[in-house]
Amino acid sequence: MEKIRIGGVIVHKNLVRIQASANQGVDLATGLLTAFANKKINIQFIVHLLDASNRDQLILAIDQEDVQTAFKLVCELQREKIVTHFFIQQDCALVGIHGPDFRLRAGIAGLYLQTLRNHGIGVMAISTSISTCAVLISAKQTEAAFQAIGTVFDYPPIR
Repeated sequence: MEKIRIGGVIVHKNLVRIQASANQGVDLATGLLTAFANKKINIQFIVHLLDASNRDQLILAIDQEDVQTAFKLVCELQREKIVTHFFIQQDCALVGIHGPDFRLRAGIAGLYLQTLRNHGIGVMAISTSISTCAVLISAKQTEAAFQAIGTVFDYPPIR
């Protein structure tokens, strides 16, 4: 099989995953993102959705160095009834592939996820844009994910 040409690979280690939920009608995303912005916590990865009961669900990843501040903020938001449940998982990594023109190339995200699965990489969350498909995985699987990508995709050397 000929490898599929992509623009490159993104790898960001030393991340912490935060997953939070809210009660129906509570704007978790605005509350949490504003609180993080006010404390200058940069969010590296974000997925937001409303579940079938119309409750906000949020998964995000931040740098390990911000975990203490983030934990305090989420606990404060829980006391304020903005967050109902949350958990934090350390030792995560973001691994993604990017363009060109993923929006015009059907099947790239599916192939990427199938490749990771075939190599035993557990995906915690997926985020896509018109040019990128990124996943959160255990940091221990970063090198294996990087090797898996190279079996299917062709990309310029990482500098």
